[in-house]
Amino acid sequence: MTDSSPQNILITGASSGFGKLTARALLSRGDHVLASMRQPEGRNREAADELRSFAAEQGREVHILDIDVTDQASIEAGVAQALELAGSIDVLINNAGQGFFGPFEAFSDQQLRNQFEVNFFGAAAMARAVLPAMRAAGKGLMIHLSSGLGRATFPGTGVYSATKYALEAISEAIRYEASLFGVDSVLLEPGAFETEIVGKMVAPDNAEAAAAYGPLADTVGLWQQSLAEYFASGGGKPEEVVDAITTLIDADANERPIRLAVGGDVAFVQEGNKASLPYTRQGLEAFGMNDFLPLVR
Repeated sequence: MTDSSPQNILITGASSGFGKLTARALLSRGDHVLASMRQPEGRNREAADELRSFAAEQGREVHILDIDVTDQASIEAGVAQALELAGSIDVLINNAGQGFFGPFEAFSDQQLRNQFEVNFFGAAAMARAVLPAMRAAGKGLMIHLSSGLGRATFPGTGVYSATKYALEAISEAIRYEASLFGVDSVLLEPGAFETEIVGKMVAPDNAEAAAAYGPLADTVGLWQQSLAEYFASGGGKPEEVVDAITTLIDADANERPIRLAVGGDVAFVQEGNKASLPYTRQGLEAFGMNDFLPLVR
């Protein structure tokens, strides 16, 4: 059975992109939204005010939280505030992220660490912060925004893909472990969608090393040009991702998939996801973990 009553939903990276659009969609349908972003009274004040105004127009209230997913103290304070305001966190949407694109050799060590801090360590820290309350409540759902590039890697995407592959692994592990307490963890794998992240792609620091790789030296430019053409042709409408998020929230917990790829350009990823299920089941059986087999779907 699905639960159609309003839920307390915490979203990271709600100042733009999927986070902002999802917050608006959830407010429109009556959920209690805890929208987090960095510096809502500073750098993201405009985004925070827009979200408050939208909520007011819907006759709703949105709670804006100041959470920087690269700062553990900020995460702990933000989650504590969310629990104080709402009493519980029914759903965590781990959305905050950024994209580094270019030849692996040309990225500095600091850039690699920066990419992992947001896309992996930040998401992992958020999951760890909400788990105690979800376990105590005996219910909860975490939706982690991965990527089609979290299941498929191409030239120039290695650094970004590495962070999403890591997120895929930890989400799947949490799904098995937290199921003991009625808590679920799933992955959403968007393809290319027209959001602000496209214009914020980060190129490698070492331009000389990048130049040795020919056209890949401007991986960011190549991706942005290709995506602009794709979007102009009608592809990449971000509402598809918002719809997928709400579908996962509303899904029967006994039927919710472990992974869901969204977008026509990543249909091959969804096919790969389906093809991998029998092998995952075989692995669990080989290690005597048959109790977890129903979660592999």
